[in-house]
Amino acid sequence: MDESKAGSRVDKDAWERESNWLSAAIAGGVLLLVGAGFALWWVLSVDKDIERLTRVQIAAPFGVLAVAAITFFTIVWRGLISARQADTGLEQLEGLRKQIALTEENNLSALLQKGAELLADESLSKVSAGAATLQAVAEAPNRKFRNAAATLLVDYIQEKGRQGHRAKHVRQVIAAVNAAAKTNGERFPSTLDITGDRDDENDNVWELVTGCEKVSYNRGRIYEVDFASVDTRGFLFANVTFYGCRGLDVSAYNMFECIFVDCAISRLHKTEAGMNGFMRCNFSGAVIEFDCIDDLQGENHYFYSDNPPKLTEGDTRQVVWEDVFTVRDDILF
Repeated sequence: MDESKAGSRVDKDAWERESNWLSAAIAGGVLLLVGAGFALWWVLSVDKDIERLTRVQIAAPFGVLAVAAITFFTIVWRGLISARQADTGLEQLEGLRKQIALTEENNLSALLQKGAELLADESLSKVSAGAATLQAVAEAPNRKFRNAAATLLVDYIQEKGRQGHRAKHVRQVIAAVNAAAKTNGERFPSTLDITGDRDDENDNVWELVTGCEKVSYNRGRIYEVDFASVDTRGFLFANVTFYGCRGLDVSAYNMFECIFVDCAISRLHKTEAGMNGFMRCNFSGAVIEFDCIDDLQGENHYFYSDNPPKLTEGDTRQVVWEDVFTVRDDILF
């Protein structure tokens, strides 16, 4: 027990001590019996009924007052006992809470160690089990352990995904980081630098790691991502080629010398248009800065007839979009 709490119980004032109120109640009971005996003798010591009635009326209020005082002492005594029991219960509950927290922390520590061991194994099945284990730790309320688990997963991506993310075990680890961050409602304070050093068709194909605060992609390719549903704040793309991606608000991302092939663009400003390359892109419904138009002609870009592009808000200049892009009437499923 905490010394300060123990001291507070020993140093209680007299009126706070249960024993004092119990002693007062017992003493009051004894005095009441003695007084009742005396009052009975006093009342019966006269022969006349009128005098006897008068003495009864005189003694009765004192008896009621004595009974009330004893009752009061008893109630206070019981109240102090109840308060002590409640305090004891709260202390036990707090002790149990701390014990549960300590047990959970020990369990998370064991899971973290086991997950790290599995992730470091050469067996792909054990790597998968390690990713699942560390994901569970990364989704736990304990911030210390969940950040440690995320760091292990991110380090694995950094090491094993240098040449690309097509390997099943690498994609599983990426999925674990992304899912844990989504569960927590916040990204992990980790930085990931993904840089390709080859230009082979099977290498440098990246997945989006949305569970980290900062991620940079340099060279390589990204296929068929719907960016409309992805929060890419903190992302940096340099020399990356995007194939078949959708919902690309190019103005919102840090994209330098990238190429967009068969992508659906939702927004584009002059700076991004001149800094990146576009081939056969869909500009249906896209918000385009007027000064971009010359940069977009002659690359087989198009829009669907029922959803033409539009200029940025507040720009009242007129554009014949059919002169800039090819118009398609077919419906894309």
